[in-house]
Amino acid sequence: MNKKNLCEKCNGTDQYMYDENHIKPCEVCCTHSDGWWKLEKHYGDNNGKYACKRGCGTLVESLPDDEALMELTKDAIADVLGREPSQQEVLRAHAGFKRMAFIMYEHIQHEKKKIRYPSFLDG
Repeated sequence: MNKKNLCEKCNGTDQYMYDENHIKPCEVCCTHSDGWWKLEKHYGDNNGKYACKRGCGTLVESLPDDEALMELTKDAIADVLGREPSQQEVLRAHAGFKRMAFIMYEHIQHEKKKIRYPSFLDG
């Protein structure tokens, strides 16, 4: 971030102190890139909602992207197996796809950071 776009809450650091002993991820700047926890059982009114894994405090009712991807995953597995897949098979394949996408994203970011030298410098 440059000085023109600094967040007023965290001053561009992505974290802020909410008291003298604790810091918290900034909910204004959070990209929710670590994924989501599904809240179950002891969360009262928040049962079934999703919370940001970074801890910024954001709650959402559902993840439309995940629901659409789950349906695509289910259809792809059904094509391969020739039968309707179980919920566990769909969840496992979906988790694998998400891991693979994260690995590919990390690789692309790593490649972008590599220093490239002109070909005439290759000895």
